Amino acid sequence: MAQTVLPFEYDANAVTPWDELYPQLPPGLQEACNQSLFLVQYLQTLPTAEIGVPQFYLKPARSLSDLPYRNLIYAIKDGLYVHIYPDTTGARDHHIAIEPTTVMNIDHLIPEIEDRLVAWAEEIGRLEEVDAKRALLLKLLDSMCTTTRVPRNNNSRKPERIFVSPQELEALRYRVLRDKIGMGVLQPLLLDPYIEDISCSGVGHIFIEHKIFKSVQS
Repeated sequence: MAQTVLPFEYDANAVTPWDELYPQLPPGLQEACNQSLFLVQYLQTLPTAEIGVPQFYLKPARSLSDLPYRNLIYAIKDGLYVHIYPDTTGARDHHIAIEPTTVMNIDHLIPEIEDRLVAWAEEIGRLEEVDAKRALLLKLLDSMCTTTRVPRNNNSRKPERIFVSPQELEALRYRVLRDKIGMGVLQPLLLDPYIEDISCSGVGHIFIEHKIFKSVQS
């Protein structure tokens, strides 16, 4: 499945210590981070020495279109966020959807999850109500995965539960629901009320017409 392509070099082993970064954040962004671990993880990967610390808005005002330098995060639906990331070359700024999967790579877990879900495909397909389908998918994921290491039982006929970290489980729950019930990688764009138009020519960047920041790329 597709991964978010970030406009900066991401190194999972070189993140900014949280106790150093947190005091630099504006109060609104600090409060948002208190509610969202994946937002914290994303901020720790940012090259703040290069672009600066982003500002934060719950609801960005149209007057922000006049900013000569755009480096800001705003909230969208379903607890997600968007980062308008500055393009220092003078090209279009970047629209980065901040999701539980943005910097948490779970590609190595997805194939086994998909294989196990095949056994439930018929039952999942019979459910017409979104809430019922969501509840079943989450129940299945919780039965397949564990955040606690348990001794292997060689006598059991049941498949071993997949050991994951709490952050990986959050990302799995999000991505399975996004891809099985939502619109996949387009879902966060559809949840952004400030987007007017989305276009893509073949494989590559998705181009977005934003109500405030006009033409941006994702």
